[in-house]
Amino acid sequence: ALEIVYPPQLIRFTRDCLFILTGGALRAELRQGGDSSDAVATMAIEHAVVYRASAGSELRLYRRRYGWRTYLCLRRAPVTGDASGAGQMEGRRRGPFQDVAHWPDREGRIRLLKGPEYGTLRDPDEFFTINWVTSADMSDIGMRLEGSSTLVTTTETQMISGPVCDGTIQLTPAGPIILLRDRQTVGGYPRIFVVVSADADLLGQYGPGQRIHFVTVDIAEARRVSDLRQQDLTRLTDRFSAS
Repeated sequence: ALEIVYPPQLIRFTRDCLFILTGGALRAELRQGGDSSDAVATMAIEHAVVYRASAGSELRLYRRRYGWRTYLCLRRAPVTGDASGAGQMEGRRRGPFQDVAHWPDREGRIRLLKGPEYGTLRDPDEFFTINWVTSADMSDIGMRLEGSSTLVTTTETQMISGPVCDGTIQLTPAGPIILLRDRQTVGGYPRIFVVVSADADLLGQYGPGQRIHFVTVDIAEARRVSDLRQQDLTRLTDRFSAS
């Protein structure tokens, strides 16, 4: 699997293979025959569909449709049937994905639990009235939020560093930071919120300059959403194992 953040113009396959594009969606085409051939066969590539490609074919990647990280997954395999062309695998058109994804928030919001230092916020409701935008200052460690914020805490003493988890939102002097999967293990800024575990992976599809909306939930709802997400994952793995 290849994680793609800034898409290359083309990827050339050197062997017969099966491939699929998942994650953030890109507009893509598969060209059989290469640029030097007068009989170039071009087909549009749909998202989350398994295709086969023969050696020498080119995958052309264009403008992003949604999301930030795209995954090109491939398996080396002989092309059966018409070895001279590319095509979709029979029975693999979106089948495993039709009745999943019940757990994301219907309004596209990221769900939060109150953090250990939530009580130090002078006006906690203000956090949800600000039009937050993801900053270009982001990495696999965390992402900074930008907005016309006057968020302050009531604590006047320096905080002793404490443990942090995936999705911890720390309030720094320069504004909030959401910690992602490659975060550090401790932090010294107020931990005002924590993204529920089911939504933590969704943060990886936010790119710079994207609006992000939040809503608070309780522990019971966070557990319910986590159970739904696990059911989706189990359904997917069971179907792939049976295919």
